[in-house]
Order: sequence, then C-alpha cells, then structure tokens
Amino acid sequence: MSGNKLRGTIPTSLGALSLLTALDLTGDKFTGTLPSALGQLTNLQLLTLSDNSLHGKLPSALGSIGSLSNFNISNNQFSGTVPTFVGHLTTVANLDISHNMFSGTVPTFLGMLNQCKVLLLSHNNFIGTVPSFLGSLSTLVSLALDHNSFSGSLPTTIASLTALTSLTLSGTGLSGSLPSSLCGSLSKLTVSSEGSSSTSLCYASCLQSVPSATISGVSPCANSQSSSKSVLLLFFIEGYFP
Repeated sequence: MSGNKLRGTIPTSLGALSLLTALDLTGDKFTGTLPSALGQLTNLQLLTLSDNSLHGKLPSALGSIGSLSNFNISNNQFSGTVPTFVGHLTTVANLDISHNMFSGTVPTFLGMLNQCKVLLLSHNNFIGTVPSFLGSLSTLVSLALDHNSFSGSLPTTIASLTALTSLTLSGTGLSGSLPSSLCGSLSKLTVSSEGSSSTSLCYASCLQSVPSATISGVSPCANSQSSSKSVLLLFFIEGYFP
C-alpha cells in the first residue's frame, strides 16, 4: 500500500487483519494520529509508516506486537517523549524514528534492544547527554544521532561498538573524541559542526581513511593513533627500546 498517495486517517479496521505480518504505508498522505487498533496485529514483523503527515504520541498498544523486527516511523510529526513500550520491542533489528519531533532525553530502556542493528534518532529534539548504554548494543551496525540538541561528551563506551559500520553525528554540539577502535569497522562516517554554535569533538586521524567519510569543522585529536605510532617508531629507531 506504499506510495499510493492514500489520504485521510489510517483506518482502525486494519487491526482486524490478525494474520498480517507486514504493513507498509510509506509515502502516502495519511494524517491524524496512529490508531491503537494496530496493536492488535500481534503477528506483525514489519511496520513502516515513513513519509506521511502523522502526528501526536505513539499509542502504547503497539507494545503488544512482540514479533516486530522493523519499525520505521521516520519523516512524520510524532511528538512527546519516546514511549516506554519501545523498550519492550526486544526483537527489533531496525528502529527508525528520525525526522520527527520527539523530545526529552534518549530513554534508558532503549538499552534493552539487544538485537538492534540500526538505530536512527536523528532530526528530533532530544536533549541531555548521549547515554553510555549505547555501547552495550553490541549488534549495532548503524547509529544516527545527528541534528539534535545533545550536550556533554560522546561516551567512551562508543568504542565498544566494534560491529558499527555507519555513524552520523553532525549538528549535535557534542564534545569528546571518536576513538581509533572504530577505524577498522566503519565504512561510513558523517561528522561536522553544522548546526552547532561550537564543538570540541575530535576524531582519531585514522578515521580519515574511512571509505565514505564526511568530516568538516572538526579536528583530529592531538593524541590520535597516528601520532602515537610516530612517537613509538621514533623511539625504536633511536634505540630507546632494547
């Protein structure tokens, strides 16, 4: 049903389709709030509602969908804090709530999504610090935090995300450093000072060799990995090591 430019509100009658495993309404012209009746679709594995004009808060009834693996509500106008039920969607591998109007801090219950591979939180109104629990999401492959109003340092636990291949941090105002431990895994990196009045974020110089790296307005860390290697090499040549 995606891309058909369907209009109006999403009908509550969809909740009667109890055997439905996928519902894709991408790119239609739906308005209004999301009906609680969708929570009756307990066999649903994919729910994609991106690129509509839906608004309001997400109904808690969606927490009943225990088999959901792909949840995409990007490019709408959903608002408020991220509801608690999202933390109960423990089978979710792809969670995209980007380009909405969610506010508050990134909730700790997202740390329960231990099967999550894609977590896209960009272009919302999140504040506070980036939580350290993100480092415990060991299966995470793609993480987007850009264009929010975060403060403080990037948590050092980011270094634990050894499966991460895509990281987007532009326009966050974060400080701290992007560790060299990410150099071996990342294939896409986007970080800049765009949208921030100031930034003290720096990066390990080896990240410049990431195949799809877009880095602007951000400097290499003074004690980056490449500098350390140069010092060690100099010491060895001059006989400081036996």
